[in-house]
Amino acid sequence: MRAIFPESPHFFCIQHFKQNMKQVAREKTFQNLLDSLARSYNPTDAEHLFDIIKVENMRLYDWLIGVNDENRRFEHWITAYAPCPRLDINTSNLAECFNNWIKKLRDKPITTLLDGIRAKIITLHDKNRNAAANIETNFCPRMLKTMARISNERNYLEILAIDGNTYELVDRATSRTYVVRFDDLSCTCGRWYHTNIPCIHVCFVCRYNNYNIEGLYDTRFSTANLRSVYEARMEPIPVPYQIQAPLVRGEIGEYQRCDVKPGDQRRTV
Repeated sequence: MRAIFPESPHFFCIQHFKQNMKQVAREKTFQNLLDSLARSYNPTDAEHLFDIIKVENMRLYDWLIGVNDENRRFEHWITAYAPCPRLDINTSNLAECFNNWIKKLRDKPITTLLDGIRAKIITLHDKNRNAAANIETNFCPRMLKTMARISNERNYLEILAIDGNTYELVDRATSRTYVVRFDDLSCTCGRWYHTNIPCIHVCFVCRYNNYNIEGLYDTRFSTANLRSVYEARMEPIPVPYQIQAPLVRGEIGEYQRCDVKPGDQRRTV
C-alpha cells in the first residue's frame, strides 16, 4: 500500500488492534480504555487516558507507546494525532462488509465473479438512487439525527464572546475551557475537525446567537452530494464474450489443470 499510495495516510483498524493488545491485557476495562483512547479528538484527552493506563497497567502502557512497531505509531490509530479528518471511522468494516457481500461469488471464475459484482453494484445503486431522490431535506436524514443527538447532549457551558468569530466556553462540570473560531471553522475540543460535524460547543454558540447551524454542515453530507454519488451509471454488456479473458499462448510442457465451472458446482482439480 505504501509503495502504491505513498502520499495517502494509513490507519490501523481498532478492532484488530484490540485483538493484538490481548497478548498484554485481556480485561474488558482496558478494552474500553483503548476504545476511548483511539476515539479521542485532542492530544490532551489522549494524554490523560495514557496516564490512567500507565497507573493501571505499566506493561500495557509500554506496549502502546512502542516505537519499533510501525502499526503502533499514534497517527495510525489515535484520532487526535491523525494527519487528516477520519470522520469517526476507526475500523476496516467497509472492506469486511464488502467481502461478506460478495461471499457467494468469491469461488466463481474470474469473469463470473466480476459480472456478479457488477450486477450487485447496479442493483445497489438503483436502490440508493431512488432513496436519495425521495429525500426532501437539504441534508441526509442520518446526518440530521446525528446533529440532533449532539445538540441535545447535556452541557453546563458558560460563553464569553471574544468577537464576532471567536467564542470562549467554560464547562462548569469539568472546568475545561474551549475556544470556537468561525473564521477557520475550528474548536479546540478537536471534534469538529476530525468528524467534519459541528461539536456541542459550536451548537451552543449557534443557539446563543440564533445562527442557522446547517450552514456549518460539510457539503459531503448534503442530499445533493448523495444524489451525485449515484448519478453515474455502469454501462450494460450486450454480449457475454466482451468480458471473456483474452486467449494467451501457453508454454510447452505439462501443467496442472484446474476446471472451474460457473454456477454452483464445486471446483475440481
